[in-house]
Amino acid sequence: MSLLCGTVMKVLLLAPLALLVPACTSPPETAADTGGALAHEMRDPPLTPSTSAPAAPVTSTAGSAEAELEVPNEPAGKSRYAGQDLMEHGGEGDRLLAVVAGQEIRASDLYRNLFFENPIWVRQALQNEILFILTREEALRLGITVDRAATLEVERQMIDDHRARCAALLDASLTLERFIEEQYGMPFAAYTELVRRTALFNLLLDRCVRYLEIGKRRLELGVIVVSDPELGEEVRGKLLQGASFDVLAKQHSLDQSAARGGILAPIPVDPRHPLYPLVAGALDLEEGAVSKVQRIDLPSQKMFRIIKVVQDLPPQRGAYHELCEAVEAGLSRDPVDLAAIHYWQECVRGRYGIDIKEP
Repeated sequence: MSLLCGTVMKVLLLAPLALLVPACTSPPETAADTGGALAHEMRDPPLTPSTSAPAAPVTSTAGSAEAELEVPNEPAGKSRYAGQDLMEHGGEGDRLLAVVAGQEIRASDLYRNLFFENPIWVRQALQNEILFILTREEALRLGITVDRAATLEVERQMIDDHRARCAALLDASLTLERFIEEQYGMPFAAYTELVRRTALFNLLLDRCVRYLEIGKRRLELGVIVVSDPELGEEVRGKLLQGASFDVLAKQHSLDQSAARGGILAPIPVDPRHPLYPLVAGALDLEEGAVSKVQRIDLPSQKMFRIIKVVQDLPPQRGAYHELCEAVEAGLSRDPVDLAAIHYWQECVRGRYGIDIKEP
């Protein structure tokens, strides 16, 4: 697990794919797992949703996606998707599922059983539904749209990934179509519609989050994490003498960001952000300066880090259509992560009034 939770894929939990898409869990902290070590400092870390398929850029030029993936009940010539295209999402009330000996079995009965079997799963699904609605409303409010062809390309990637998982985990003769229809009684067309909505949700969420972030002052930081304080002082001494941060991070840092020369995606300077403790350790530094060796206290061990301020980025102001190029450029460089999603939720939740009842 990296400091910023790695390359995270945000999706709604797809019930038909429970066997194909394993839940994302955090690995135990080890001496080499300093992403977990630094993430230990996160304030109110978010629930980790299950994952599906990697995000794809919306600048796809694959026109074949439109030709091969038919979308029923869609007007001809449609080229963009927006928040209103998520409007049809939702259940059908307390659906009647079966009648046994004259007694009805409804969706609420299954919900109760699921909750007793796995309450964490149910709460996680609830958090995903809340995130879905917030994304839809913010996309509508801001006028965010995404390219239709790119959305269908993400859909294709997700289905291809599910096919591969199905082939790897199940009988090779059992196709994804048969698995969905036989195991869950869901027509394959309904499954593809669910995947499409999930793809659209992912793309809109990314743009909602990044638009909010670039409107804040942000610090782009470099970090080197070591397990030995003497090594930390040695590395810091070399940095003060002009040694390359990139080289030393790749050589010594135990954090997963070491592969990128220790450079992290810009973090908003806001106490509501889960990684604000990291930012707070750099607020007194000028651009290009490095911090003293800072100790990170963990339940099982102590780690040590050096922070460098790469850039102090001022807020970018403007409507979404004025900043969409900056948003896309930022997404292509730094994917949205779970810490950013958690921060975005904290910022927008007051606008919509979230009243969470006990499941």
